[in-house]
Amino acid sequence: MKKSFPVFFAFLLVVVLSVSGCGGGGSSAGPAAQQIVPVDVHAAQMVDYLDPFGEGDIMQDTYQSYDYQIARSGERKNVGVYASGLCSGGMYGCGIPGVTVRFRLLDGDTVIGPIIHVVSSINGVATTSVDLSTISVTPDRSKILTVKAEVVGLPAGSAQIEKDMIIEVVPGDFVENYAAEVASSSLTIALTSGEDAIYPDNLYSIHVTNTGNTAWSNFDNRKNRIYMVLSDEAEIQSPFYDGSSWYDQRVVSDMTMWNQETILPGESGDLMFYLSGKNAAPGEYQECFKLQTKPDAIDSGYLGDWAGWYYNLINPTDIEGSEFCLAITVLPADSGRVAGRSLQSIPEDKLFGKMYWENKAKARNR
Repeated sequence: MKKSFPVFFAFLLVVVLSVSGCGGGGSSAGPAAQQIVPVDVHAAQMVDYLDPFGEGDIMQDTYQSYDYQIARSGERKNVGVYASGLCSGGMYGCGIPGVTVRFRLLDGDTVIGPIIHVVSSINGVATTSVDLSTISVTPDRSKILTVKAEVVGLPAGSAQIEKDMIIEVVPGDFVENYAAEVASSSLTIALTSGEDAIYPDNLYSIHVTNTGNTAWSNFDNRKNRIYMVLSDEAEIQSPFYDGSSWYDQRVVSDMTMWNQETILPGESGDLMFYLSGKNAAPGEYQECFKLQTKPDAIDSGYLGDWAGWYYNLINPTDIEGSEFCLAITVLPADSGRVAGRSLQSIPEDKLFGKMYWENKAKARNR
C-alpha cells in the first residue's frame, strides 16, 4: 500500500503559549464570554502548537510549539492561545470567539503574579504576557515554572479544557548547546532498483538521544526543527531520494513524532525516514547523514512536477555527535520488492515529515 499522510486535526481546541511577539492585553477580572458563532466545544482537546497569526501555514516561520520554553531570568514572556472546534455544518478547525481563557503562572502549586482573563478574538485568539522579573535563579541552576491555560465558562456538560506549558527559567548567561548521541544502527537495508518507497517496507528509524541542554520541539517553527540531512555537503542528491516524503533532495526528514511532542535534554526519540530505490543502480552503498537545526533562514518553494520541492537551510547549526552512516544494498530490478520489517506499532495515519506538515496545514485552512 502506498504511504499516506491523513489529517488528524478534527475536534481541536488549541491552547498555545507564544513567545513570538503576539502578546497583548488582559485583565485580572473575568469578563463575560459571548458565543458569536455556533461551535461544538463539548468534545474538544488541547494541543500546544499554533501559528500565532491564525493561518496554520507551516510554510511560515511564525509557526511555533510552546510545550517547553526557555526564558532568561528577568524576561517578560508573551503568551497566547488559539481555540478551535467543530463548526456548525461539520467544518473542522473553526476558531471559537468570545470564550474566556484564564492564565496562571505557577511555581509548583503557588500562583505567581496576577491571574489574567482574556476573551478570545473573532478568530479564536487570546493573548497576554507573563512577568518573570521576580524569578531569580543561581548561576548553575534553573527553575521550572508552569503556565496553566484554561477555558472557563463553557456550557454545562462540557469537559474541562486546560493545558500545562513549561517555562524553564535559566541564568542570563545561558548558551544553547545542541548535541546528540545516535544509537549504533542494526538496520539491514535492502532496496530494489527502480522501486518507489512504500509504507511500511521502506520506513526506517534510528534511535537518537538529546545530549545537549536545549529541548527539541517536534511541532515547531521551521527554523527550530531538528532536521536529518545528507552529511556530505557536496552531495547534491542522494540516490535514495524519495520525492513524496523528503523535504527536498538533501533534507530527508525531521524529529517529528506522532506520540512525543518534546524531547528534553537526556531524553530519546526515534528519527524516522523513507529510502527509495527508484533512482539507485544495483550495488552496495554507504550513505551518511547528520542532524541540523536553527538555520538563519529557509529558502523553499515548488519548482513543478519536473523538479518538486526545494528546501535550503541557510547557515544551519550542526548538532554535535549526530552523524551516522547506513549500509544499503540495492538489488537488481528483476529481484522483486524486498519485504520490510513490521512497523505496526506506528499507525499509518500518524506519520511525519514534509507531507505530514503539508497535510496539517491543509487541515487548518480548509
